[in-house]
Amino acid sequence: MTYRLITYLLLAGFSQSVFAVGLSFSETQHLLTRTGFTPSFFEVTAIQGQKKTDAVQAILDSAQHPDGLQADGAFTEITKPLGRSATQSERDMYRQMQRESVLAMQQWWLGQMLTTQTPFAEQLTLFWHNHFVSSIQKVKYPALMYQQNQLYRSQALGNYRQLVHDMAKSPAMILYLDNQTNKKGQPNENFARELFELFTLGEGHYTESDVKAAARAFTGWQLDRNSGAFSFNKRQHDSGLKTLFGQTGNYDGEAVIDLIFTEKPEQVAVHLVSKWWLYFISTEPDVDEVNRLAQIFINADFELRPLMEALLLSPHFWSSNQPLLVKSPVDLVVGTQRIFGLNITDKGLLRQMGGPLEQQLFSPPNVKGWPGGNAWISSTTLLARAQLMGQTTRAIAGMAGASQQPKDSLYSSILAHPLAEWRGLLLPHGGIVAEVDAGTQPFLASDYPNAISALIEDPLYQLK
Repeated sequence: MTYRLITYLLLAGFSQSVFAVGLSFSETQHLLTRTGFTPSFFEVTAIQGQKKTDAVQAILDSAQHPDGLQADGAFTEITKPLGRSATQSERDMYRQMQRESVLAMQQWWLGQMLTTQTPFAEQLTLFWHNHFVSSIQKVKYPALMYQQNQLYRSQALGNYRQLVHDMAKSPAMILYLDNQTNKKGQPNENFARELFELFTLGEGHYTESDVKAAARAFTGWQLDRNSGAFSFNKRQHDSGLKTLFGQTGNYDGEAVIDLIFTEKPEQVAVHLVSKWWLYFISTEPDVDEVNRLAQIFINADFELRPLMEALLLSPHFWSSNQPLLVKSPVDLVVGTQRIFGLNITDKGLLRQMGGPLEQQLFSPPNVKGWPGGNAWISSTTLLARAQLMGQTTRAIAGMAGASQQPKDSLYSSILAHPLAEWRGLLLPHGGIVAEVDAGTQPFLASDYPNAISALIEDPLYQLK
């Protein structure tokens, strides 16, 4: 733990001894679920008993050294657009190739989340994907979405100011928010507006004149459609004087981003901390704690790791009085499969996630992203979630029904855990499932499918 963080904690009224106690099973399950996906017994026991500070540091380290960064597939290569002379047959073939590339990209990321040894990196990548929103439907180039995905993963706990700079030059973002058409004399305000409202400041902390000036500053920021790289078109850049936040200068896009962080640091910090609170802690932010964490963020010069460290060691993160979070469809699918080693990434599952479950990877619904929280639950999605758990139950039953099980099989290891332990892993907050034998005896093979079904179909399994 850094000296700075110790100081902050002491000022907040906490003793280091609070964090010296070894993690219990339920605390470990909570930490791993919030920073990744519902963990397996192996993942829990690997860090159970560690001090909170040590466990948090290890998780942060893992996020800064993610595995599986690269992919092989057509979606990683820029596909040059068809020329005006292309035939209808060529256009149909091109569209089919793009659809297949998108599907392969979705399967790749889902597979990454299912098999990664650094789940926090994937969870953070998912957060940034829904913070700096772009969608394949508008971007159209899978390779550009893949590049952006890699950007968010590689800088998941880097410097926030630098991440905003790099995001602004991301070709996927340039296309998604129409900066490709942002030209001198004809400014397009889409990117500038979302830079303020969604990415850095939040509503009410900028003016329309700020938006107009910032849009002029970003003129000429384009991409080369052949290479897929960022390009600056000097001829289309407005080099005139611009006034933002009461400051006047010959600002370009990079200067505007820097100005946001120098002129409105408190608002930048509060905006991101509030979003992280909703994502990692609860639906009810504590204003005083948000402000304390925001000051840590500012003092760290917008480095993300010190902020995340302080957030994960905040008493609010560990409080049993916090409202529970609804698992996103990705959390539900990935966590359930990781527990049971199912590793299903087929087209049917992806269609289900993008359809009734309402979370299609690389395709947020609009510029504000998936609303998350309680919005994940509706009459439609609740039914779809129940059906998904039923499918999982049948898959588990298939494992149980296998004619021969090797001594060291996954199924055999699952049977080794008593139902009481399974209840603690899957329903750490209780549950309304009908009481079954919660003693210390392992499952009988014949009891296993029904017992697991009752647990994962319990409504509380939808929460974390």
